[in-house]
Amino acid sequence: MERVGEWACERVSERVSERVLEGASARLSKPGVGRPGDIVLTVGGMGLREMKRAETERRLAAISYDLVRARGWVDVTVDDIVEVAHVSRRTFSNYYACKEEAVAAVILHLAADGLDTWRAAGSADLQDLEDPDNLVALVRDLVRHQAKAGVLTRMAEVSTLARAHNQLAPYVREAQWRLWLMAGERLPKSSLQSNPFRRAELDAILGAVFGVVSASLARSLPEGTAEAAYPEGVRELVEHVLDRLGEGLGAPRAIRAGGTTSAAQP
Repeated sequence: MERVGEWACERVSERVSERVLEGASARLSKPGVGRPGDIVLTVGGMGLREMKRAETERRLAAISYDLVRARGWVDVTVDDIVEVAHVSRRTFSNYYACKEEAVAAVILHLAADGLDTWRAAGSADLQDLEDPDNLVALVRDLVRHQAKAGVLTRMAEVSTLARAHNQLAPYVREAQWRLWLMAGERLPKSSLQSNPFRRAELDAILGAVFGVVSASLARSLPEGTAEAAYPEGVRELVEHVLDRLGEGLGAPRAIRAGGTTSAAQP
């Protein structure tokens, strides 16, 4: 158990350290704040206290996830988790209501890291979100980036854990919902403020992706079909749906231009 816990702690510390090196900015303190010449360190807009809380939150989730995967649900208690993390039960309760919530949180932590490193539409043509093709391409780029970051794999792993533990299922669904909201906030919707129809189309595309992923992972949940959701299979389904949405959203332009459209073949 100690080796599992130590490995989890080291892994979280490495991730936090990487983010410190990438996003840290040091500035001189303002006059009247602290001592003259003091350096105040901020990381991604967070002070040291906030950064410490974020690190503790991630560490508790990572330890919970690794212990459950290594030992199973029955043989892991909150006492085991706090013992490995070297914190009190009260500290644990400040972040999570139970071990199930902590395990499901690893989905959001990995997804947040992926969203932080995603840069919307690297090519200049995708900046024109008035073009429906670019709306689909934007969401497709985000999905592929998250898949490369391992988010789909982590979601499938946690969903599979829920098959052996019914109490985890609602927390997995909550994590999926929050991930969808996080992704929506990350998309550059500000440029669509003047066009509510295009913005609605972007919301619909993202919602379709959420539906495909959630339905696929639901097959791994207790009341589902007990069919394992493989990340590559889920991604293939998402790509297919995005292709069809691209065809559908592009049809009105062809009609307005005097063109004709034919029924798309599956």
